[in-house]
Amino acid sequence: MRKYYNLDEMHASINNRKFKNDVLSIYKYEGIDNTIDYLKVSGICLNKYGKNKNREYLDEILDELKGILKTSEIEKILNLENEISLFQELIDKNIQSMNDVMKLSFFKNKHLLVNLLIMGQRMAGSLLSQSSGINSLKYEVNIEAYSKVLWYVLFKKKVELTNEFAYYEKIDDHMEMIISNAAIDFQLGSWIDDWQFANMKIFKDKKKIKIRMSEDKMKVDISKNRYITTLDAKIYRQANESLSKKFSTEKEIFKDLYLNYNNDLDFIKQFLNIENPSHIIDKTIDISLEDLCKTYFILKELAIEHILVFKKPMELRNASVECNIPIYRTDELNNILVSRGIEREKINKLIELITFSKKSKSIFENPLIKIDKNTYTIIPQITFSLNICSSIMRLMSNESILSEKGYGYEKVMKNLVERNTNLKFLTNVKDRDGSEVYQLDGVFHIGETLYLCEIKNFSHIINSYEYYKLRFKIEQALNQMKRTCDFYTLKENITKLCGDLKIDIKEVKKIKRIIVISPFLGEIIKRNEICVTEGILTRNFFKQQYPKVTEYLSNQLISHSTIKEFLVYEENGLTDKNFNSLIEENPYIKNERERFKKEFKTYKPWNLSIQYNELNQKNISFKKMKNM
Repeated sequence: MRKYYNLDEMHASINNRKFKNDVLSIYKYEGIDNTIDYLKVSGICLNKYGKNKNREYLDEILDELKGILKTSEIEKILNLENEISLFQELIDKNIQSMNDVMKLSFFKNKHLLVNLLIMGQRMAGSLLSQSSGINSLKYEVNIEAYSKVLWYVLFKKKVELTNEFAYYEKIDDHMEMIISNAAIDFQLGSWIDDWQFANMKIFKDKKKIKIRMSEDKMKVDISKNRYITTLDAKIYRQANESLSKKFSTEKEIFKDLYLNYNNDLDFIKQFLNIENPSHIIDKTIDISLEDLCKTYFILKELAIEHILVFKKPMELRNASVECNIPIYRTDELNNILVSRGIEREKINKLIELITFSKKSKSIFENPLIKIDKNTYTIIPQITFSLNICSSIMRLMSNESILSEKGYGYEKVMKNLVERNTNLKFLTNVKDRDGSEVYQLDGVFHIGETLYLCEIKNFSHIINSYEYYKLRFKIEQALNQMKRTCDFYTLKENITKLCGDLKIDIKEVKKIKRIIVISPFLGEIIKRNEICVTEGILTRNFFKQQYPKVTEYLSNQLISHSTIKEFLVYEENGLTDKNFNSLIEENPYIKNERERFKKEFKTYKPWNLSIQYNELNQKNISFKKMKNM
């Protein structure tokens, strides 16, 4: 069983040079496999951005380890060193490749920033207009890659916007080369994260470097895909609804597809398990979810307004900057936000949150670009297509403004249970044994089962690093839950809980310990009789709403039936036996696993072969389409 470690403590240990003693202790008490995992996840092995400043310290640790290892364990350390060398080879090649690209005349042009902003519009516009339909993964990778180039130009080269604009004639020739190199740079970072946090393997087969999938990476991909699939399903439903309507103007089509504020807000409320979006996200910033959602939405409105005005954008050559790029002065932007419902005293903080900055990772969460002290812009072709829910999720993860008990998730669970049954749900149950305080987030009773609940509102994950952090939090919750349940399962405490629920203790034949978390999982987790389950499963059960297979014939709905794996839960209804089976087996995990197949992709410039999990069934949220 894999052990998960506190990454912040590990990084501090490296900085204060206590890390070597920690490694030796891990080896002494947990063995060589956990020691290697500990080294990898610490980040001491590689620096994906260049030279590893901790290399000498790492060599010192590995040399000391070799002196105490058993003969049978030496090979594992040698394999680790070989993997580090192979990745370092790729990092060096990537840096050289990026340096070569940065020497292009494109980056020497005095109108570099405005050309780059126009390049972003051309690239996104081209991807979005593909007749075969957009590949969401390709789009994501390209926008992430573009974000890296923008970051380099703004914060490394510190390029300023020129007053006038001279069109760079080779922009189309250079665009593909620049973005493809940035995409490989972005993907290399992802592969290193997968090696660090998801046990992916790198090795040399003849002259080709290969990266091989792992079971841990499959768990990450299942979790991420369940999240993305749900987002895609929302977009798909909205598109279908828009297609069924008759609009007289292009503006009406755009507004219906991309500017449905209530749809966005309802979806975010569902994902974040919040009933009142006007509640403050975090007292330290005094911003509500509704404020944040509305600000993103206003940027989408501005993007569409620009696109509709410029019927053929980026076709102008030498002209003023404003002819090609939307420019907003600070006071103008403030007035726009106020006129559309944002309180003036909150504007500065909201702008700061969504502005692309030195600590930004992507335009997806920071679409507002500050181009000088008093001027902002957006890339309309990217901004209008933003999924606000995804942007907010990413922002919250980066800014750490979503607390584990944020938004009163316990209240959401209480309302879910009580509104759909005649049952009583206790929240924030506290008791004391001497100086020790024990707390349960929730207690309820169905049939013969008493449920003791810990409720955690963690962020959804989109990569291996975030999944690892999620699993560490789950491990902490499991340890906390065991201590709490050991206390509350004492006979006198069970009797008290039954009294508070107004049930006879004789009705309780079974006690179920559960941790309910908000994000999607990629695995079934159970330890010490404690089950980790998901908010979506509990919502499905108590609302008796399970995923459907939807079939169309000539754009007409012909069937809408529950997926077979969920039929038994739909048929058996609200029973404790049904609920126990659902959270123990989690049919989503099995269903998603069956959708993946393993494939290899070769990156020719580096002679690199990547094994990856590809979706074998590319349906959206289990929807099946029949086209005639």
